[in-house]
Amino acid sequence: PTEKAAYMNPFTWAQMAGAAARRILHRRKRRWNEIDDALRAAQNHPPLTVPQRREREMQIVSRVLTECHGPPKDETNFVDVAIDHLCSGCHYLDLLPAARLCVLRLLIEAAYDSKRIGDTVSGNYNQRTTAMKALEKEKREAKKEAKEKALADEASAREKLADEAKEKFLDDKREEIRKLNENSHDLTDEMVDSLTDEEILEFDEDIKADYEALPAPETFTKSQVSKMVERMHEEAAFDTDVLKVLSLDEILYRERTVLEEMEGQLVGFGGEEALMDTSLDRETIRAIEGLRKDIEKAKALAEKLPATREKAIEQLKDAVLDGTIKVLRSAVTAAKKAKLSGPDDETGGTWALDLLRDAALELENAKQNKKLIDAQKDLIAKRNKCFIRTEPIGRDRYQNRFWKFDHEEEGSIWAETEYSLKRGEEEYQAPEGYANIVREPGMIEVGAQDREEDFLDADSNMDLETCRSFSRKEYHSAGFSPRLAINHWGCHTSEESLRKVIKSLDNQIHREKALKTSLKESLEKVDKQDNEQQQESQVEEENPAAESHEHTELIRAEGDEEVFGRAKSDHSDAKDAQIENLGELISALGQKVRVRLQLDGARDSDKARYETGTVNGWKLKPQQREIPKEPSSDSDYEIEEEAKTETVKIPVWRVFTELGNLVWLDGLELLESMARYEKSQANQSYEHDAAFLAYRNTMGRFCGKASDAAYASSPFTFAKFMLKKEVELYPKLKIRSYDEFWGGSKSGERAAWTNKMKDYAFDISAVKQGLLTLENAFF
Repeated sequence: PTEKAAYMNPFTWAQMAGAAARRILHRRKRRWNEIDDALRAAQNHPPLTVPQRREREMQIVSRVLTECHGPPKDETNFVDVAIDHLCSGCHYLDLLPAARLCVLRLLIEAAYDSKRIGDTVSGNYNQRTTAMKALEKEKREAKKEAKEKALADEASAREKLADEAKEKFLDDKREEIRKLNENSHDLTDEMVDSLTDEEILEFDEDIKADYEALPAPETFTKSQVSKMVERMHEEAAFDTDVLKVLSLDEILYRERTVLEEMEGQLVGFGGEEALMDTSLDRETIRAIEGLRKDIEKAKALAEKLPATREKAIEQLKDAVLDGTIKVLRSAVTAAKKAKLSGPDDETGGTWALDLLRDAALELENAKQNKKLIDAQKDLIAKRNKCFIRTEPIGRDRYQNRFWKFDHEEEGSIWAETEYSLKRGEEEYQAPEGYANIVREPGMIEVGAQDREEDFLDADSNMDLETCRSFSRKEYHSAGFSPRLAINHWGCHTSEESLRKVIKSLDNQIHREKALKTSLKESLEKVDKQDNEQQQESQVEEENPAAESHEHTELIRAEGDEEVFGRAKSDHSDAKDAQIENLGELISALGQKVRVRLQLDGARDSDKARYETGTVNGWKLKPQQREIPKEPSSDSDYEIEEEAKTETVKIPVWRVFTELGNLVWLDGLELLESMARYEKSQANQSYEHDAAFLAYRNTMGRFCGKASDAAYASSPFTFAKFMLKKEVELYPKLKIRSYDEFWGGSKSGERAAWTNKMKDYAFDISAVKQGLLTLENAFF
């Protein structure tokens, strides 16, 4: 019906949706029948009888839309139930949530099968392909520029090596001339020092010949050039001509030596008592005063710097492992404040700690990578706009998948992992800070059961249980059930949580190295300049006594009866803090709560995340409170005074959530969280501002070549895909096997398998056998 049809109005849309869903389901059954009949005809099987065809149509929904069925023991067909309910004129809201989802899925998939959506997806695919090609071109140009820069650095390094060799040669010859002059006295020391390079070369024929025999820039070895390039990069990182790298022990020895020299100079002037001598001139007194202040400052730094330097060194180590610009820049700044680098009077350059040198080089590399990313930003944005489907950004060593969804706030990374199966009657307790992902097998099954009796032909000699176990691994790695398995999902929303994940990944593992790179890119996009934290850090630096007092606040595990009772009386009128049997509660410790966490950096300030936790401690926290003004007796001459504040201690309760987060709640927040948990257990609350309700995503469909769409499920396409994947995996896996029996010269199994896949790809049995053969070869 058209939009303006009389029978299409707000009162009939539910019935029209049911009628449309029935037509869509009927068309689907017809298409699936045509595909099945074509496959049976291709394999020379007889056509199905009418009863067999009707039985197969009844199984279509359960085999394809398996999540539209009830629990394992309930084979309710929600699709037919929902369509009959709507077409009979009943209300849409009377349907179960699962039935509503079935209708919506049918309508959405039908929309994606329409010509307009198909053209849009095809256009997106073409634009994405064009953007990918442009991005690859940009990457090639970046590699070319990097190669040209490396060649330029190599040429500069060779020139610098040659110049240093010439400079060292001339300095040595100058010293030889000085020693010869000590006996002859033909020249004065000033004349020797003033000799130019040309005059030194003309001093003797042998000197000139040796100078001409010095190595040319192209004669230096590759190792010498590489060392010089590294040295040039280090000097460029510190913006100096000469960089002297020292260890921490050498820095401490250097500082002790400088202190001893200053004390020796002070003793040479007669010590601090010399200031009492009235015969000294002003310059001498000024020099003594300067030495005394420098010595006092050096001694004060010697007492203060060890703790600061230890903290800065730990920060440098973590920053090198992290590799992001923000953390590296902060660590380098902290190291410079800790006096781990400074000017070098001997060389006229700079000295620095070896670990600081490594962090500075890592920072320069991160900046170069960021420049490359910024240059490609437009092309990447254009590519991402042409959305096809969301793919995981990577996997870790445990095959956990990490996702970055569109329309999510920056820095939100979702992790998907399988539930572990509970074995026996033994109770499992998750470690503190970790989620409990152990479930019984029946708790994670969903949807209808797959039909597994048609895996093998009647005359096949393969083991049916082996095939079943292998096919079930598509749902769960344990292969325990022929039904869909629910996975555990969690979201990393804080910068600290993402950095812990990045730190745990190993660069030696290929998939984790790629995941680490993707997570770093996501972390670089998060700009969390928290002004309140900066202000707090400034206050702590200005008032260290207050900081130490705050950290020594006692966290108690009992004895909150009085403060909890006061909180109940103070907030007895709060609307969202009404709890059943609140008067019977004496203490909040050990109580279950459901806390509301504001999302950091969220675009919508009204969205939050809810987590269940347990109260396990409390303390008294200092807080600034404004002192109320006393009313003035003479209102006509009232003078505006500055508001005064006082420090009071308020009770706050500590909560550890099931996801490992630590939250502190004041009295009102505690009562609201307890009420929220009580309502959630009784199914009386609806968290309308939960973050997951604000999540929006887009969907995709098959995006290969249009000519391949009709054959995407054929054995030939699957065989071609296996051949492609085998070629990709073989070079990586052959070096990890102890005996090379798959593709070695002693065995021709790989060649025989490849020929069989090419010659018998039309036979589903041959393709199945080929898949099992490939699995046994690689795993």
